[in-house]
Amino acid sequence: MEIMEWVIDELGGGTITKQEAHDALVHFLDKHGFEQPTPAEWEMLEAMFDHADKNGDGEIDLKEFAMAMSGQ
Repeated sequence: MEIMEWVIDELGGGTITKQEAHDALVHFLDKHGFEQPTPAEWEMLEAMFDHADKNGDGEIDLKEFAMAMSGQ
């Protein structure tokens, strides 16, 4: 839930870049004592970001995020 709240706060008035998403995930995992993703897992996460970035501008807006969360 914490990640969802952060994403909605971030996207409420704009977009999130792949680097911002990366940094937020690193911070979240560190804060909660989880291991960081392996290189292969980072590649998968980047591919997921790229898939959600429907217009290919390198950023995800709230509409793209909502579409990704609904499985589109």
